[in-house]
Amino acid sequence: MNKIAIVTLAIMAALTFLPASAQHLRGDRTVFSVLDTNGDGMITKAEIQTYGTARFANIDIDGNGSLSRDELMLTITKWSNSLLKRLDTNGNGAVEQAEMQARLGGQRMIKFLDKNKDGMISRKELDASNE
Repeated sequence: MNKIAIVTLAIMAALTFLPASAQHLRGDRTVFSVLDTNGDGMITKAEIQTYGTARFANIDIDGNGSLSRDELMLTITKWSNSLLKRLDTNGNGAVEQAEMQARLGGQRMIKFLDKNKDGMISRKELDASNE
């Protein structure tokens, strides 16, 4: 169960802390617009915390303030089905390496972190992203 909890928390964190750019979509809204709840063009710590609280409440189906194994598994299943739908471009129900590379070939990470636009991420650029 600890592994499931860690994976789910990692997924929730990834959804909460994705790079806020128009490139990342959630439904028909960008991550930025989902997090910028007051529409002022800035994302505050309070807005991120509100989003995280809402995501937790959405997963906590029975509303008891904790996530059971079943709730975590349901969340992981929904997430994996969504991921499969996005990545499985040939519709065979599986994701081949070529499909994954085409979709997640590292371009987003490089675009986000490569500040000097040389097509590579230096240690300095990576460290700066964590500041």
